[in-house]
Amino acid sequence: MQLPIPIFRNDKIYVKVDFDEPNADVISRAYTAVNKGLAYKAIYEFVSGSIDCIYDETGEPVRDKAKIKRLCGMMPYVSADALVLKILACMKEGEDYIEGVYVCPRCGYKIITGKDGISDTRDRIGALEIVCMEEYDNSIYVELKDTIKISNTQTGEILEEMHNFELRHPTLNDFMIAENGQNNNLIIQYRAYCNALRKVNTQEIDDSWKSKYGLLMLKKAKATSLSQINQQMKKYGMIQSKIRECPECSKEWESPLNTSSFFVSGLRPM
Repeated sequence: MQLPIPIFRNDKIYVKVDFDEPNADVISRAYTAVNKGLAYKAIYEFVSGSIDCIYDETGEPVRDKAKIKRLCGMMPYVSADALVLKILACMKEGEDYIEGVYVCPRCGYKIITGKDGISDTRDRIGALEIVCMEEYDNSIYVELKDTIKISNTQTGEILEEMHNFELRHPTLNDFMIAENGQNNNLIIQYRAYCNALRKVNTQEIDDSWKSKYGLLMLKKAKATSLSQINQQMKKYGMIQSKIRECPECSKEWESPLNTSSFFVSGLRPM
C-alpha cells in the first residue's frame, strides 16, 4: 500500500508498506491499549504488528521488525489512520460495512444506512478513496489570523509575538506522547501539534521554546487559524466522508463516517 503521507526520517523517505492480517497477540495489545484509553497507542500496536515490510522511495525494503516498529512511530498519523482501516477492511473480507444515521442540517430528516431483506445502503470502508501526496513535503504552514502576544503577567512585558508557524506532519509518536496522562481529545491534539512545531515567524525553534510557549500559542490561536492544520492534513489519507442528499428537502451536505467505531469493533474479541 502506498502511504498517503510518507515517513520522513532524516535523509530517507519511506513511501510504501506490505501488510498482512495481524495475529491474535497484536490484536490483544491494541485492544488492551483501547481499554486503557490509549487510542493512539492502540493504532501503533495494530499498525506496527501488521506490517511485514516498509519501502523507501528507491524501493529498498526494511524487514527487520525492530526497525519497522521505530519507523511506525514516525509514521504521520494521517497515513497510520488510513492503513488501520485498509487492514481492517481486508480482514473483514467484503464485510467492511459501516451503518450510520445522518441528519439533514436543513430540515432534520434522518438518513439511516443499513441492511434489510430488500436493500443494503451501508457504506464500505474498502470502497473509500485514498489520496496520496504527489510531491513529498513534510511541512504545514499556518498564517495566524491575529498576532498572538505572550506577556509577563506581573510586568506586562511582551515576551513573544507570533505571526505564523510551521510544523511537520504530526506522527504517531507525537500523539502517543500527547495522550500520556491526558484524556481530553482537544488537549491531546494541541500537544501533538506542539510536538511537531518546527518554526515560528519563519525561524527555527528548539524544545525549550516549545515547552515554554508552544502549547500556550496553540491555545491562544483562533479556531480559524488552527483549522488550517486540519485542512492541510485532510488533503491526504482515506476520505472518510460522503456527500448525502436529503430525500425530503434535496439538501446536499458532506457527512463524516464513524470509522472510529469500525476500528474498535475490529479489535473486539468474538
